[in-house]
Amino acid sequence: MFEDSSGNSVNAIFKVPVPEASIGDILSINYSEDGEAWNYLDTVEVVSIDGEPYVIFEASHFTTFYM
Repeated sequence: MFEDSSGNSVNAIFKVPVPEASIGDILSINYSEDGEAWNYLDTVEVVSIDGEPYVIFEASHFTTFYM
């Protein structure tokens, strides 16, 4: 779990390159906080960062990511 200096849970912003996608595509994102239970985000749009396709999402933990 990500925490601030006071021990409060905070989210981190993840910017993940998706070279197999096109900018503007809508992807389903799955991520795991413990490697077993999966969280599902849908309608995440692929955006351009320096001309390359990325997805951006927030999570309080991070172990594994897949589309």
